[in-house]
Amino acid sequence: MSSKKNLIKNVLASLFQKGVIVLDKLFLIPFFITYWGVEYYGEWLTLTIVPSILAFSNLGFGTAAANTFVLRYTKGDKQGAANVAKSTLLIITGLVTFGLCLTALVVLTLYYLNVFDKSLLDPEQAMIAVTLLMLSQLINFYQQLFEAYFRAAREAAKS
Repeated sequence: MSSKKNLIKNVLASLFQKGVIVLDKLFLIPFFITYWGVEYYGEWLTLTIVPSILAFSNLGFGTAAANTFVLRYTKGDKQGAANVAKSTLLIITGLVTFGLCLTALVVLTLYYLNVFDKSLLDPEQAMIAVTLLMLSQLINFYQQLFEAYFRAAREAAKS
């Protein structure tokens, strides 16, 4: 009965998450087009392409580490799970730091090559926006590991 209850909670949480994403897209896109205009919104979409591509480049490292953590924890190897969690946090932090430094280098190079001058957006604001979008995608690398804590505790719906 407990597995069935957890399965139902996970399905409902997943449906709720998908519903929020659909509502986000249904309401925000017309809102931005109405208040920003098509050209400005198009520029914004162009700036968000690179961070969106970064989201696909996770390469499954977080997922593999999270699965290892859950398997060790559920086997009763709590020290092994703790070691996986610590080393994964350290590696992900290193990747995020490296990614942020690389982002700063690329954004500054593009700024000095006057790439942002061809945009409708203010170049400084475009630089800040791209940097923050990249940082938000890099921080998402932690998500799988943090979700693994909930899966190990059999509370995946809460994640």
